[in-house]
Amino acid sequence: MQIRYAIAWAMVAIQSTDASNSTSKGDLNGWYPCSEYTFSDEGSSTGQVAQCAVYSAPLCYPGICETPPGVNSEVDVFVKRLPATAADPATTTNVWLLQGGPGASSTDLEISMATLHSELEGTVNVYTMDHRGTGRSTKPDCVAAQVTTTGSPWDLQIKYGDLASFSVTTAATDLATFISRFTNGAGTIVYGVSYGTMFAERLMHLAPPQVTGYVLDGIATTSGAPEFFYASKWDNNFGEVGDAFLALGESDSNCKPHFDSNGLNNTLQGVLEQFDHDPNSTCAALVNSTVETGESPSANLRIALESTEAMKPKSRQQHQIENKSTTYETHYTQALENFFANQWGKLKLVALDPLKHLAKSQTAIQYNFSSDHASLTSPMRTTIPNQASVLLLSGKLDPQTPNKYAEYLLNALRGEKKELIAFEYATHGTVMTTPMVADNPWSETCGMKVLASYVRVGGDLERLDKSCVAEMPAFNLTTPDYYLYSYFGTDVADDGY
Repeated sequence: MQIRYAIAWAMVAIQSTDASNSTSKGDLNGWYPCSEYTFSDEGSSTGQVAQCAVYSAPLCYPGICETPPGVNSEVDVFVKRLPATAADPATTTNVWLLQGGPGASSTDLEISMATLHSELEGTVNVYTMDHRGTGRSTKPDCVAAQVTTTGSPWDLQIKYGDLASFSVTTAATDLATFISRFTNGAGTIVYGVSYGTMFAERLMHLAPPQVTGYVLDGIATTSGAPEFFYASKWDNNFGEVGDAFLALGESDSNCKPHFDSNGLNNTLQGVLEQFDHDPNSTCAALVNSTVETGESPSANLRIALESTEAMKPKSRQQHQIENKSTTYETHYTQALENFFANQWGKLKLVALDPLKHLAKSQTAIQYNFSSDHASLTSPMRTTIPNQASVLLLSGKLDPQTPNKYAEYLLNALRGEKKELIAFEYATHGTVMTTPMVADNPWSETCGMKVLASYVRVGGDLERLDKSCVAEMPAFNLTTPDYYLYSYFGTDVADDGY
C-alpha cells in the first residue's frame, strides 16, 4: 500500500518539476530528498523521508511594490515537506507550520512537523517554509556594509528597492501562491506560532480557497481590535503575567509554607528593596559580579531570576543568605557566569532612549528603514473566509504573547466559526508547552493533540476533540531535581544552606 502511495507522490513531484522547468519565472526547484532534521542535535530520524525545494518568487508582487531597474527580480523561498505515507499524497490533506521570531527559521518546527505527522499516522502532507528574509530563503543582508537587517537601510534600498518586498503581506502572498501552484489542491490547514500568527492572519486576508482552517498559537496580532499588540508593551505584559505567576505561588502547597509570614510576592519585593538599600551585601555583591546591567542591584537580580523554575528556592535563599553559607549561591552564580561566557560573553545591557529612537520614524511597528508616511496603516479587521474556521491557542502564563491578546483577536474576528482554547498554566507556544505528564517536558502535549484533532476533522470546530485540556496536570511549583542540581548543585535548595 505504501509503495503505491510513494509511486503516486513521485509522479506528482516529477510533474511539478516538469511544470516548473517549462516556465522562466516563479520556478520550483525540487523536490529533492533531504534530512528530516536539518541539524543532527534536533532529534533522531523516525524513518520519514523529507523533501526540500526552493521557490523562485518574484521580489515584488503586483499591488505591493515594483521592482526597480537593475534589481534582481526574484528571491528564493525555501520549502520543506513530509509527504503522507499512509494515504495518497496527491489527494490527501496538507498542513503548513509557520515559524515565529520574527526572523526564526523553520528548523525550530521540524520536531513539531515529525510529531504531527506521526500523531496523524502519516495520513497528511506536512509542510513548512523559511519565509523570505529568514533561514535558507533570501535574507535582506548588506554584504557591502557587512551587517544584516537594520544595519544599513541605504544598502538594502540599493539592493532590493522598496522594502515592502520583505513585508508580512509579501510573505503571505508567497505562501498563497505556493499553495495554489505547487500543492495538490486538497484541503489545507495552516498553523502559525508567535509571529507566525501574524503571518497566518495575513493569509486569511488573502483567503486562498484551499485553506479550510487556521490555527494561531501565541497570538501576536490583534488586527481590528481596540488594543493592538505593540512590542513597546513588552515589559508591562511580562509584569502582568509575572504577577499572575506569583499569585499562583501564594496558593501552591509546595511553595506557600516557605513564605507564610509575608508571602512570595512580598518576600521577593523585600529582597529587591534590600539589594538597592545595601548593594555591598554578600548576596548583592555575588549577583552584581555575575550580571552587569549598569542599572540598580535589584535590576541585576531581576535578570538572574528570569527562570521561573528557580524563583522559589532562589527567593528564599536571597532572603537567608546574609546569615547562611554561600555555597549554593556561589554554584548558581558560577553556572550563570559560565553560560554567559559561553554564549554572549559577560551580560551587559545598554540603556536606550526610546524617545530619541522613535523620533527618527513615523512608526514603531516596522524596522524603521525610513520615515515614509506610507508605512502607516490602519489595522484591518479580519473576516474569516467562508470555507474556513479559526482556532486560537493560548497560555495564561505566556508573557511574550499574553492571553489577553488572544481574547482581543477572538472578539475582533468577523465570523462565527472561531474558538479560543486557553491553557491555564501554559507558557508561549502551547503545542510545545502543554506536557500531559507533570515535570516531563518530553511527554506528549495537549496542544499537539488538539492541533492533530483539528486537522483530522478538517477544521470542524463542533467535532474538535479537546478532552485533554481537562486532563492537564495541576499547577505545582515543586522544582524538578535536574533544575536544582543545574542551578544550585543540590536537591535541597529550599533549606537555604
